[in-house]
Amino acid sequence: MSLLPRPPQVHALAGPLGCALTVDVEEWYHNCLVPDFVDPARRPTLPRELDRLLPQMLELLAEHRCRATFFTLGEVADELPGRVREIAAAGHEVASHGLHHLRVAKMEPRRFRAGLEQAKKSLEDLLG
Repeated sequence: MSLLPRPPQVHALAGPLGCALTVDVEEWYHNCLVPDFVDPARRPTLPRELDRLLPQMLELLAEHRCRATFFTLGEVADELPGRVREIAAAGHEVASHGLHHLRVAKMEPRRFRAGLEQAKKSLEDLLG
């Protein structure tokens, strides 16, 4: 008799079309945990990783013949337009994750709307 608990049974959860995979396309500092880094007006110069990491992600997904939805910040689309085009060219869906990663609950509706419109325009200008 083992003193270890039995491992839980794991079952894949999938709808009629299979599983969904989503990726948030944002830099490490876009999380809301460090407000000074999230707001570009207050952000110091920080090292960026996406330009290096996105090709690795795309290669890994291609190896496994997987497609994903990449929720992309407008700020990232403006800074790395070539990488966003690569995501779409690889057959992935590109969706908006807003302009920056600011907390909506702390934004005025006018600023929130303007950010969404700017992010949408950035992605549409890049991808059509």
